[in-house]
Amino acid sequence: MGMTFTRLLYLIRTDCYRYHGHHKPLSMLKALFFNRGFKISTCYRIAHFLYVNNRKLLLNLFNLYYFHLQSLYCCELPYQTQIGPGFYFGHVFGTVINARCVLGKNVNMSHAVTLGMIKSGKRSGAPVVRDNVYIAPGAKIVGNVRVGSGSAIGANAVVTKDTPENAVVVGIPGEVISLRGSADYCIRMVEEDLSAKSGSLVALSVEESREEVSV
Repeated sequence: MGMTFTRLLYLIRTDCYRYHGHHKPLSMLKALFFNRGFKISTCYRIAHFLYVNNRKLLLNLFNLYYFHLQSLYCCELPYQTQIGPGFYFGHVFGTVINARCVLGKNVNMSHAVTLGMIKSGKRSGAPVVRDNVYIAPGAKIVGNVRVGSGSAIGANAVVTKDTPENAVVVGIPGEVISLRGSADYCIRMVEEDLSAKSGSLVALSVEESREEVSV
């Protein structure tokens, strides 16, 4: 399944909206120059667009720059990863996201976060992070874990099991301490139902998208 160019621009605009509350062209241009998180997410969007549309030559050429940018900022965000609209990458340094991960819309990502894959055992696989989730600095989410919509993962928490919706998870191992959720941490969220948008891999639900991820 491919993605239209219109859809690509829409996703980039929703990301910009999470930072600035609007997506005016000048603000987007400034963000590309001065905001590391928006620069990385925009390059990811372009690389993912080329990937799902099977533009191998252009992807290989663009990936030279994208890989350099990830190395410069000491982060890993593979173009195979599935990320919904309204992605907010507050601080990029030290964050590693596995290529098999699936992220819903309005996800807030902090620095030194790991979304990692387990290759064997009952939790083999990579995390699925649903909509409106806040992930604090240093958090680790490992294996075939479902993070419920509206959850907040605390700083340095290690999550190795599914969490319910609106959970606040802290500690090692991560434990649910309340159901207040991420409302205090996620702002300027994209509220529109994007599932009706055609021609996009990320328009699928997180469960459907997970099945589409290529190794």
